[in-house]
Amino acid sequence: MNKNFTILYAEDDFDDFMILSDAFRAFNEDIELVRAENGLKVIDYLKQIESAGAYPSLIILDLNMPVMDGKETLTRLKSIEQFSDIPVVIFTTSSDVRDKRILEKYDVPFYTKPISYQDLKPIVEMFVAHSGLASGSN
Repeated sequence: MNKNFTILYAEDDFDDFMILSDAFRAFNEDIELVRAENGLKVIDYLKQIESAGAYPSLIILDLNMPVMDGKETLTRLKSIEQFSDIPVVIFTTSSDVRDKRILEKYDVPFYTKPISYQDLKPIVEMFVAHSGLASGSN
């Protein structure tokens, strides 16, 4: 059951994580947003929970992170069979067309972080839709 309500967010900026966490909590208190500070920690987290088979229902990746950025993380996720089916979305400050083109080959949705908290609500709704949790929302 925990799998169905967990979303993994790869974000090195704690403030950005907290803002999105608040937005998810406002949308549905049952959704747990788990933070990984970089892409390497995403892979480590997934390997740790692998034996339980309770993968998150969605992985949200920031593109610009230290150690392993979002593009490299996406490539690694899609190359590891047991992780390749977990839905992934990109959530970043970048609006670089080159970044979007690289992500198109994986058919991964790309969202630019909004300036205002109010503009975050429709994005959170889209994330929930990508996770398959839409039917469980309030």
